[in-house]
Amino acid sequence: MLMNTMQNENTRLFPKLAQVKKAGRKSERKNAECALGFEDSNTESSNKFSTEIKHGKKNNILCMALPVPLRKLFDYRIPESISVKSLVPGIRIKVPFGRRQLIGILIEIVPQSTLEDSQLKYISELIDDTPVLSKELLLFCQWAANYYHHHIGEVLTYALPTLLRQGKEAMIKTPVDHGSSTKQAPLALNEAQTNAVTKIIKNTEIFQCFLLDGITGSGKTEVYLQTIQTILNQNKQALILVPEISLTPQTINRFQLRFGQEVIALHSKLSPKERLKGWIMARDGTAKIII
Repeated sequence: MLMNTMQNENTRLFPKLAQVKKAGRKSERKNAECALGFEDSNTESSNKFSTEIKHGKKNNILCMALPVPLRKLFDYRIPESISVKSLVPGIRIKVPFGRRQLIGILIEIVPQSTLEDSQLKYISELIDDTPVLSKELLLFCQWAANYYHHHIGEVLTYALPTLLRQGKEAMIKTPVDHGSSTKQAPLALNEAQTNAVTKIIKNTEIFQCFLLDGITGSGKTEVYLQTIQTILNQNKQALILVPEISLTPQTINRFQLRFGQEVIALHSKLSPKERLKGWIMARDGTAKIII
């Protein structure tokens, strides 16, 4: 009974998210994404809001997700100094919240608010020109908030590295390529390894789990490496999880020697700047291998 009540509450607060969840066919999902403020990324108008949004500031209200333990979005007005066309879902905006100034994520723009005009405050500062969270990440975080019954503002906030939560610039210096022009050649696979690699590669377009069962030194790592090479050849990324931070340096070294390109790490022992750099490189696709 409690679960049903919470689920109904989420549907009420995030009706468009419910629309996305119910959208089974591709065309239905596309319509649901447009309802969240997104359009087809292949069109020239991919950075604009859906056509139902008017361009007059008085007719547009920003729905913001804020880092507070409340299961709702917050409405704000747009100052005359800010163009509506510069506002895209996924950007960070500083807003007044009580006596505080909070950094939130723009979810969508709606024609009007349920609040009276006298109750609506103006945003304080536009932090980003482009989204820090992509359409896919924004939809995923909204789904996670609904599934785990958590506040959308906190989910989105903790999807960002610390410096971005603090309003720092979402840019890094052009990374230096630490890759090598020479790469270690792959080892010859035995029959069992070949079968494993083949089965994994055949299922890379869908979610699928595989368990490699073998003793230490049986060749499981070579299966991982050759599978990852196939993924890299498709211009995709690979995420490798290791059980301990202490194993990170040797893992990075082995992968760099094998693939001849920079490998980044993300873990709790990194400095905020290091985490920001790695997060942005992973988000933008600059880093193809993430440990």
